[in-house]
Amino acid sequence: MLPVHLSWHQFREFDVARQKPRLLLYSIVISQGRRNDVARFLNAERLREDWPELRLLVSSRMRRACERRFGLSPAGSDATLGYARLMTCANT
Repeated sequence: MLPVHLSWHQFREFDVARQKPRLLLYSIVISQGRRNDVARFLNAERLREDWPELRLLVSSRMRRACERRFGLSPAGSDATLGYARLMTCANT
């Protein structure tokens, strides 16, 4: 369940086992979240797997920032670097 500062309307609970709800949750956290929200709600492995679809749901500015910060490539192929950067971000 997302906190109110991320989603104040009916879209606060997401079944992350299903891809479409997970993509929506991740796009909200990426667009609106704080550093601790990223660490709490995003799974680095799932982010890498979902990035080819997820990158289309966020603005081009957010897409470039995520690809740069987490080492995600447009094709989602740079998995190891992305995981390391996401974990570094989550632990700071």
